[in-house]
Amino acid sequence: MQGVSPESPEAWGYSPPMQTHHWIVAFTAALGLMACGKGKPGSEHADAPAASVGATQSEVAPIEVTGVRLEVTNPSISPDDRVDRVWVLEGSAVEGFDALIAELLSQTKVNDRITLGEYVHLVEARDQAALAELRAHAPPANVPLDGASRRELSLLRGGQEIFEFDWDMAYSGALVDELEQLVVKRGTLSETRPAKLDEREPVEPE
Repeated sequence: MQGVSPESPEAWGYSPPMQTHHWIVAFTAALGLMACGKGKPGSEHADAPAASVGATQSEVAPIEVTGVRLEVTNPSISPDDRVDRVWVLEGSAVEGFDALIAELLSQTKVNDRITLGEYVHLVEARDQAALAELRAHAPPANVPLDGASRRELSLLRGGQEIFEFDWDMAYSGALVDELEQLVVKRGTLSETRPAKLDEREPVEPE
């Protein structure tokens, strides 16, 4: 990959979803809003009508998030060349992580209808009727082209996944993208590669 350092995330097959904002800018802004009280869940929509799907902001309980995971799969020309890379970020390793997550959940809107925090509650409650109504307004699925990397970003609690972002849903604002970049910059990377054809166990004929 010409012009790309082997130490950079791009060399691992990760393509940042946005380049115009650095995560530090959003992170600093999030902390500033929390400090002046504007970033508290529900404050942005305190005077707004209740959402048609899910609970209102005043009814949304805090959501405990202790980490974030990003999985990137790079399907190459040959399936044997595929590399799966996983970054895991523990919230305890990042100062102000809880404030950033609170800002993410309260300020990010899903399909311009409800907040991300409300959406996570619907997923955890398995409210299929409300989820179906919300997803009916989703834009066309953004399915990666052949050879393009697939990204799966998840929120964790105690190492267990509690929510995975749907990439065919519309998330307002830049905090989702900034969180993804933060995981790559500060998370722990591991990778797996499928066994080559000549390394696999032979299959005995029946």
